[in-house]
Amino acid sequence: MREQVFGVLNIESEELNGFDEEDLKVLSSFASQMSISIENAKLFSDLKQTLQELRQAQDQIVQAEKLRAMGEMASGVAHDFNNVLAVVLGNIQLLLHQLDRLSPEEIREGLKIIEQSSKDGAETIRRIQEFTGLRRDREFISLSLNEIIKEVASITQPRWKDQAQRKGIQIECITQLGMSLWSWGIPLS
Repeated sequence: MREQVFGVLNIESEELNGFDEEDLKVLSSFASQMSISIENAKLFSDLKQTLQELRQAQDQIVQAEKLRAMGEMASGVAHDFNNVLAVVLGNIQLLLHQLDRLSPEEIREGLKIIEQSSKDGAETIRRIQEFTGLRRDREFISLSLNEIIKEVASITQPRWKDQAQRKGIQIECITQLGMSLWSWGIPLS
């Protein structure tokens, strides 16, 4: 039996001793059922409030996780742009520093590297813009791994070769490209 009083059931009769033993048993059972119903309603209300608080806590956790993921993405984007700008700046400085000693072909090659780095930056921007709506219906194009290796060596040359030469260090990049390197498909925007 419960110790807590939820309310009072007041039943009256116009007759003196109008309720017999059987009536009192029915009324007692009715009062007990009413007490259980009131307690269940209170438990349901408490449960509903607890669930609402849990949903709010989950929403806060999800929001915090989204912010963390966006921070990581922003850090990655900043890193990508820093790399693009380093290539552009390195090649511009190299071209300006050696402009009078470079052949038109060497200048053209340096400008191609700058152009490619700029396109890479534009591609990063496009991927960011597409981030909210991932597309799965894109076509794929083949890439030559040999060409990618050549581009990476060429784009990074101002850092690994030219800066070293200014310090009197000679570095030579030797690539042995094979005919059977696989081509990989990437999404075409």
